[in-house]
Amino acid sequence: MPVLDAVIQWVNNDLEDYIADAVRRILTQEYLTERDISELLLMLKSKHGLTQVTDTVPTPVTLRDAGVSGAALKTEQVVLEAIENLSNVNAIPDGSSLSFGSTGLTLIYGNNAAGKSGYARVLKKACKARHEEPIHPNIFASTPSKPAISIFSISIGTNRQKIAWADDGQSSDILSNICVFDSKCSRITVDDENEISYVPYGGDVFLKLVQLMKELRQRLERERPTPIPPDARDITAGTTSSNFLAGLNERTTPEELESATKWTPEDQRTLERFTQDMAKAEADDPTKRASAIRSTKDRIVEFTTKIKKIDSSLSLEREEILKQQIKELQICKKAFYISSQESFDPTKEPLPGVYENEWQELYKAAEKYSVNIAYQGKEFPQMGEGDICVLCMQPLSEEAKNRFQRFRSFMKQTTKQKVQTAEQHVKETLINLEDLDFDIVDSYKDAITEITNRNSSYADKIKGYIEKMLARKMSMVSMGTSQSLIDNMPSVIQSPLSEVQTIINTLESEAQSFTKLSTPENLNACKQQKTELESRKRLSERKTEILTYLEVLKTSKKSDNAIRETDHTSITKKGREIISNALTPSFEACLNAEFNNLDIPLPLKLVACGREGELKHKLKFDNYQLPRRTTITEILSEGEERVVAIASFLAELNACDRKNPIIFDDPVSSLDHIWREK
Repeated sequence: MPVLDAVIQWVNNDLEDYIADAVRRILTQEYLTERDISELLLMLKSKHGLTQVTDTVPTPVTLRDAGVSGAALKTEQVVLEAIENLSNVNAIPDGSSLSFGSTGLTLIYGNNAAGKSGYARVLKKACKARHEEPIHPNIFASTPSKPAISIFSISIGTNRQKIAWADDGQSSDILSNICVFDSKCSRITVDDENEISYVPYGGDVFLKLVQLMKELRQRLERERPTPIPPDARDITAGTTSSNFLAGLNERTTPEELESATKWTPEDQRTLERFTQDMAKAEADDPTKRASAIRSTKDRIVEFTTKIKKIDSSLSLEREEILKQQIKELQICKKAFYISSQESFDPTKEPLPGVYENEWQELYKAAEKYSVNIAYQGKEFPQMGEGDICVLCMQPLSEEAKNRFQRFRSFMKQTTKQKVQTAEQHVKETLINLEDLDFDIVDSYKDAITEITNRNSSYADKIKGYIEKMLARKMSMVSMGTSQSLIDNMPSVIQSPLSEVQTIINTLESEAQSFTKLSTPENLNACKQQKTELESRKRLSERKTEILTYLEVLKTSKKSDNAIRETDHTSITKKGREIISNALTPSFEACLNAEFNNLDIPLPLKLVACGREGELKHKLKFDNYQLPRRTTITEILSEGEERVVAIASFLAELNACDRKNPIIFDDPVSSLDHIWREK
């Protein structure tokens, strides 16, 4: 298989698109420009996620999408018959055409500046040969310049067709079946040792590809960032945070970083508590400290019990109960008054105020004395034979007995008992209100001080609560004492019990912590927890630094992957394989045959040699010894070098039995009339 065909097959089947694009450029250009290298670098970086948002990454154009001169895409014979309707090409008149013989050899000749080079430039560009010469329009024309255009008349087998071509458009792949030869396509080169070497057409791809890979590697290495690990000297070794830092790599996710560096206000409070506890544990007996904390907690619990009683006694429900008791008392008194007015006339009694409250209290006292002491277990008043009055200690006259009967009837009536019951209810409520302790701020100064130290806003809430609830108590007492309802009763205030309970829970937790610290095992465990918290806090402070480091680490890893891809070992190996397979003894026979056909009187032979990316064959004189430090270029003339290049080109075509058109651009330059004839 010809080297060029083998290269194209290798590119289309085995290579990344950006490398295939590089090969296409190498085969269709004399050299890679800075723009070519930059674009290929962008393609490689894009593959590995190294491009920026602002970068414009070109789409690779491979040899699947664009042919190259000398690579046969048709198995049928292709014949170039004419170039027609040429326009905007140098000073060649628009509409010019150039015909070719359908068989044999067509020679195009003419004076200098007749236009031969203009046609050659169109052929090179349209047939995708290595061509760096721009096609300019006629600089003397009065009309504005336009891209060069032409029509190629070709036949494939028995099928004739016209192919339009424009300099600013894409060439037809069919035209790449035409082989174009000029000095840029020469197989014969003069190397950096000033020796003549032979490289099959397409074979120099490997050397140029290796050079490209080296250049891409150098640029990637210059751009590769160097990750600088975060400073971990103040993070204790062996902690979870230290292990996390040590294990950072390009696969570490933002979620893992977020979890490892999470630091909350609760964490801060826990660390502060551990710090304080450890300091106190070192300065004091943890058992005594736990006992002292629980003592303080118990005082606060007692304090909250007082608050709860105030809450309960002055609640809306209690207020409503007191109001109902007062209403009930008022109703009972009214009923009693009506009943007493109907049954008794206090004005007819010897003394004023009979049946009033003071008098009733006197009656009750007398009754109590009589039943419990004077006449134990007997109904009051006692008015039998020999009984005396418990008040005046004298026998009762008939008038006195009648009066006592009236008094007893009065005191025993139902309405009176209801009044007494209602009064007792109100009295009990008032006693409960009077029992409320509103001096707790003073009596529990130690508890209030602890609450203030823990959270001063809680203490302020407590003081405000007591002040307002005291005013509510006084209003409720006033309402009960006056036995009249009050409309503008001070409202109920939300007690701070939930906030205080938080402090109680915290104190219990602290006490438990000190209890744990009382044993060496637990003390060491607490020290470890404190160390873990300190390390995590320091790690959290480096979160942004770590995030930046991870980004650089990932970019660096991507760069390493891209750099590894520029390794040219496989390219060198493939180049040697393809060129070795092409330069067989049969090819060397074809080359010798062409030397004979052209009567090249030089005993030359191919000697394999090479370096990175290429396997070339130097032309050596057979059975002749050159003087020391003498190169073959010092022996061969320019014409001899030229004819050897033509012979090697023809040998390749002959070896692969090509039937495509061949275009020579001024092949007889530097040749004498004999070789020009041949």
